Amino acid sequence: YDLIAGEQLFQRNVEKLLIGRIDAIYAPLTIALVNIIKQMDVSDKIKLVPIEFLDPVLIYTVFSKETVSETVVAKYNKALKAANKEQKYKDYVKTYQSGSNSN
Repeated sequence: YDLIAGEQLFQRNVEKLLIGRIDAIYAPLTIALVNIIKQMDVSDKIKLVPIEFLDPVLIYTVFSKETVSETVVAKYNKALKAANKEQKYKDYVKTYQSGSNSN
């Protein structure tokens, strides 16, 4: 079996792709994958193929009720709302999103 979660997931999958163990990597949000491809300096060996969805892909954050307190969740939600209002954050995300479509 192949572990499909955990630390350095995209890096492991890029390595598998390069040695022919897998044929493709699916990444709904390409920002992380694009950065790893650049860090590994393998942009010339990998082709990114954008997949257009009819509807936007919604992203959710999930916390364990057993290990994360409601206080932490409330702080996270407050920070996320603040970040989404910040133009610098929007520009930062847009920079990576536009870079992800260039390959």
